[in-house]
Amino acid sequence: MLAVALAEFGVLETGRIAQQAQHRLRFLDELDKLIINPDTKEAAVHTALATNLWVFGAEFSLVVSNTTLANTLKKYTDEKFAGPRAQHRPDLLLLTQLGQRYKLVEFKRPSHTLDRRDVSQAEQYRDDLISRLQPIDAMVLGKEFDARMLVNMPANVTLASYTHLISRARAELQWLLGELTRDVAPTDTST
Repeated sequence: MLAVALAEFGVLETGRIAQQAQHRLRFLDELDKLIINPDTKEAAVHTALATNLWVFGAEFSLVVSNTTLANTLKKYTDEKFAGPRAQHRPDLLLLTQLGQRYKLVEFKRPSHTLDRRDVSQAEQYRDDLISRLQPIDAMVLGKEFDARMLVNMPANVTLASYTHLISRARAELQWLLGELTRDVAPTDTST
């Protein structure tokens, strides 16, 4: 009896995960529309992604629910970026689920081609925080970047296009859906 109940729970849970993955794919479709609109500002993309951290990877999917972490990071950045620096602060600061690495994310307009100034800005924010929070990786998001910028790229700084970020998140979800389908497919036991 307990085994049957647990099996039913597993099927139900698998269905919920698949449903959530489908919702996330629809979110990515809408995010695609947002980033191709030339009038979209940095703040709009920031707002959409700050509450959907799973787009940055599975290791960040639960961070948004960690209110202790969120409050700690907010308190520290509020102290560090006070006064005249209040307008010049990192867009998003994350911690992996296991608490081993911080990730600073700097958003640029989806129509903005990333340049060395953007890298420098992310490095400055990272340098401001590294005395208390380490290790910190930085990611700068924009429309695109010239591949030549990757030469002599500072350590732990990543450049990415919004298109690449969305494509990677979509691929993870499609893989998950494929695995869920494969796992619940009936097996032939007539042999």
